[in-house]
Amino acid sequence: MRVDKRPCPPFPLPSGQEFRCSDGHRISYYEYPPHPQKTATGINLVVLHGIQSHAGWYSGSCREFSNLGHRVLALTRRGSGIDQVHRGDTPGWRRLVLDIQEFLLDQQLKRPGGTWVLMGISWGGKLAAALASRCPDLIEGLALVCPGIEPKVGLGFFTRLKILFSRLLRPSSLFPIPLDDPGFFTGKPDWQEYIRQDPFSLRKATARFLVESVRLDLWLRMQSRGWKVPTFLLLAGQERIVDSALTRTRIEGWAEGPIAVREYPEANHTLEFEGPEIPWVEDTQVWLEQIAAPVS
Repeated sequence: MRVDKRPCPPFPLPSGQEFRCSDGHRISYYEYPPHPQKTATGINLVVLHGIQSHAGWYSGSCREFSNLGHRVLALTRRGSGIDQVHRGDTPGWRRLVLDIQEFLLDQQLKRPGGTWVLMGISWGGKLAAALASRCPDLIEGLALVCPGIEPKVGLGFFTRLKILFSRLLRPSSLFPIPLDDPGFFTGKPDWQEYIRQDPFSLRKATARFLVESVRLDLWLRMQSRGWKVPTFLLLAGQERIVDSALTRTRIEGWAEGPIAVREYPEANHTLEFEGPEIPWVEDTQVWLEQIAAPVS
């Protein structure tokens, strides 16, 4: 699959919509309705992107899932993507999870019924796991795509120390996210060039955000119980960002319901950019069919 050299997104995005959170912040999302020539499955797939990425990175797979008859909602994390308000910042990790909770409640009130599945990609997998633990009744399935539960990439000791002091004195100070090499994400040259040129990628985050990310890690590791909804874990064998083996151990320890695991030995971190030889969408479709409730 070759990528157009134009800037983001790599595939056409639908018209963006806005959701107003309870604190007044507006976050954008993109809706992909079921293909009109396909029978609607009743599955509502809510997609959460990673720390540096945004909803545009996954517009290709979102369109594929909608072409299979699912309704897809790609949510933008506050302060990322096209959001220019408090860019790279967050009031706290619980606020990020609350954003997802409020969005799910709002959508479910507007469109009751069906099967609600949360898909967390990379860093978004941490938020998805937290939401599943805190609000298990909101979803019927959890898909985790190379989730950033146990990262390989980190910051040096002195940088971490500087971030900690900045969090106390100047919490909005910006620090580079340590994922500046596109090779972390994919081995495909065209996609690497896309990542380099993408104007909406998040390159820096505030000291407050980075500390909250660590606090979220600690909260997750302290959980002795997880969630009972069906879980689908997808892992890449050529990971440079996530420790796949340790991540699998963590997820299998948290998931109290049925869990399916699919590993792709030749894939890099961002399965979206690895081409048709990595059939992660097809495998996810098989799993979705297994957990889907009958359409009324």
